[in-house]
Amino acid sequence: MIPRLELKEFRFSIQAAEPVSLPEFFGSALRGAFGHAFRRRVCIFSDAPCETCLLRHTCAYSYVFETPLGPEPGGAGHGGSYAPHPFVLCPPWDSPAELRAGDRLDFHFVLIGRALAYLPYFIVAVEEMGRRGLGPGRGRFRLDEVLEVRPARSRPVYVEGRMSGSAESHPLIWTPEHNPHPDPGELVVQFVTPLRLQTGGRLVVDDFDFGVFFRALVRRIKLLAHYHCGADEPWDIRPVLDLARAVRTLETDCRVTGWLRWSGRQHRDVRLSGLTGFLRIGGELKPILPFLEIGQVIHAGKATAFGFGLYQLNPDFTEGIDA
Repeated sequence: MIPRLELKEFRFSIQAAEPVSLPEFFGSALRGAFGHAFRRRVCIFSDAPCETCLLRHTCAYSYVFETPLGPEPGGAGHGGSYAPHPFVLCPPWDSPAELRAGDRLDFHFVLIGRALAYLPYFIVAVEEMGRRGLGPGRGRFRLDEVLEVRPARSRPVYVEGRMSGSAESHPLIWTPEHNPHPDPGELVVQFVTPLRLQTGGRLVVDDFDFGVFFRALVRRIKLLAHYHCGADEPWDIRPVLDLARAVRTLETDCRVTGWLRWSGRQHRDVRLSGLTGFLRIGGELKPILPFLEIGQVIHAGKATAFGFGLYQLNPDFTEGIDA
């Protein structure tokens, strides 16, 4: 079986109606407020946990945030309670400490597979966030516009409170067979936002290299394809991982970066951290380029719903995933 992902990326543009204080780690505040707003608008049993809810397998909130685990083809255990989220949050990482009334701010969502059908729920949840306020002071904002930016370029989806009547576009369809690039010989993998990888419940730091990163990325692609893109047949990832063994880690310069965030589930502050910096790799890279390429869109590692795991390749190979 060849893995296949379907996705779109959307840019949400908001405008502050009053001053909005933004924490240093804006992704955490945005993800937390978004999740609460989504549940308020969707859940009809607000006091019941998803695990015991009768509607668990038909509820939009349960699917998007707590996708129930089923049997995974190939017998490789997921190692968690839920499937990976079918969305990636991309907050601005250079946002100001405060928005003044009238200031605008953009953030992105990447929706994967079946989550594409839930775009209206994402829009309604962001509208709800704006009414209830964001940040420590609960500053209110309004959602001005939603544009599809991948694969379409700036296709209006939502404008001034209404869904746009523009023609529906096809999602980006990725498979590793699409590999138009020549072998660069060397690549730099720049981790823009913290890459959070864990082994045995511990953050991977000292033993981090390209192999550790690539295995996690391929596993993520496999799980997204299975749980959200309808890949029922098993995909044996071992041949792909064998190709990566020929890749050499030429240079590593990474450091631990993190923030404290309030966990509503645990009712306490928890530290969310990961690695930023870069890897320089060399060898026969062409066979693994499609995986590295799509990883720039779907992110890698854990906490991608907070914006973690964003990386960029140098040389740049994003053109192959924009069409």
